[in-house]
Amino acid sequence: MSSAAVVPGAGAADASYVDDALYDDLLAFFRANAGWSGSAAKEADQRATALVLQEARALDARDYETWLSLYGPRSIYWVPLYGEVGDPRTEPAIHFDDRRRLGDRVALIRTGQLHAQTPPSRTCRVISSLECRQNDENLIDLHSCLLIHEQRLGRRQTYAGRQIHRLARGDGGWTIRYRVVLLIDRDVSQGNTTFVL
Repeated sequence: MSSAAVVPGAGAADASYVDDALYDDLLAFFRANAGWSGSAAKEADQRATALVLQEARALDARDYETWLSLYGPRSIYWVPLYGEVGDPRTEPAIHFDDRRRLGDRVALIRTGQLHAQTPPSRTCRVISSLECRQNDENLIDLHSCLLIHEQRLGRRQTYAGRQIHRLARGDGGWTIRYRVVLLIDRDVSQGNTTFVL
């Protein structure tokens, strides 16, 4: 089954943008935000907070089509593996997905053939300590703490860390360009993380 059949347009996008320019921009974004904290104008806080909380609600509800719609056509979801985060071109990651791969992930879940998610994980996300800054009128970076409680097959697991979003404004409104999840224990085995962190 093609991902385009399950999530319209998700698998058909041209992924040629995943090139050195994208990696350089992603790393510049990450490095600029790695040690930053602060706050921005109230209206920027409200826009960014609303989108990040909508993402968490969609994931907890397993409404993956809505979740995917929050990502722009040229976006990256990155969960680094090492404590000292380096370049994703030269080191492995827990997850590193472009927009096309995110669509494939949703399509696979919807087939019912993803045995690592049969039955699916039940999750509850807590987002806190939100701080954001508006880089320009079309870009907002948002930092938050993330706590995910997961239940599956009688086993409970908790994932904790920080996440950094870059939101971009386009013709259709604000979307997620980058999401980087920095688990506090990312350098140890995470087990089954086939659900979206």
